[in-house]
Amino acid sequence: MKASAFPLRGKVRHYAWGGDAYIPDLLGQPDGDQPWAEYWLGAHPGDPAEVLMDDRWHSLAELIKNDRAHWLGQPTSNRFDELPYLMKVLDVARPLSIQVHPNAAQSASGFARENALGIAGDSPQRNFKDANPKPELALALSTFWLLYGFRPLADGLEQLQRFPSLKQHARLLETEGLQALFERLMRAPADELAAWLAPVLETAGSQTAGISSDPISWISRWRSLHATPGDAVDRGVFGFLLMNLVKLEPGETIFQDANVPHAYLHGQCAEIMANSDNVLRGGLTPKHVDVEALISHIEFVPASEIQDLPPTNLNEFSLARLRGDSARSITGPACGLVLDGQATVGEYTARRGEGFFVRGGQRIIPDISSGGDVLVGSPALSLLEA
Repeated sequence: MKASAFPLRGKVRHYAWGGDAYIPDLLGQPDGDQPWAEYWLGAHPGDPAEVLMDDRWHSLAELIKNDRAHWLGQPTSNRFDELPYLMKVLDVARPLSIQVHPNAAQSASGFARENALGIAGDSPQRNFKDANPKPELALALSTFWLLYGFRPLADGLEQLQRFPSLKQHARLLETEGLQALFERLMRAPADELAAWLAPVLETAGSQTAGISSDPISWISRWRSLHATPGDAVDRGVFGFLLMNLVKLEPGETIFQDANVPHAYLHGQCAEIMANSDNVLRGGLTPKHVDVEALISHIEFVPASEIQDLPPTNLNEFSLARLRGDSARSITGPACGLVLDGQATVGEYTARRGEGFFVRGGQRIIPDISSGGDVLVGSPALSLLEA
């Protein structure tokens, strides 16, 4: 176990919103007959990555559990007692759920409550999979579209006033505010919801489903990809009208703190987050939706500005993208993934689609090939240098 870097193999998640080609092509695997949505690199108990050591693959979570100081290094072990982040690659072919993530106190209490209720850890009805918060940073690997936070009130009013059936909601937003409107929409009976949204869906149905800055085009796209005759009206459609529609170009980032509503719409990105899988969903998904949990965890403040970097006091994670001309060092505990070319990290050379893990306390300057492109996740440097 004296080596400083090891081959790392992640885990694939096949969700209905995933794409068919990007992740299997990256990993050099046959695409099969399932959508490829997420590739996880970390030690979350739900799907821990594996480290190759002594000619055998070992669960990274088990290695850390058995010798935290060795694999995490002392600062990370002392502060978190686990690998504090989870890195992912996502391929979003279809809009996925409007969701929020809980903060630290909410995660701890929610996890304890659902444990006390006896809800199985792998139950689809479970909201809290662990006791950790889930702030996250996304890095666009292609042109990437998402919904992020609520529109400024004037913008929300403008979108609602486009449709006579929604003008009553525009008045509610103007007189009682965002939270009152959101609660009304989320708790409405299905027949009222259908009547309100019928003109919106009719307008969307008359447009060509596409990708543009017009929220109606996204409603049209969502309908073409998800809706079938007889489907219940999804209240998550209101998210396209009330939330900011954001376009990221490759290399741009966006930070999503706890309690900020968001939904990914299209494209590929890398994500790094606190080591959590806690998600509270409110629509645009076949997965478990818990409207009351969503309402109780949302911060009802318009997001007039996009936050592109995490706050400086967030120690759980940092994300770097290293190129062939970069001499930046990697400090463990770090998970890496080669997006293109190859990288020699310590004793190990990883090629496109291959990952590596750098032990805690080890600092390595990688040798990256010309044209090489490497993602690296680690705790924040401020923690590692403590």
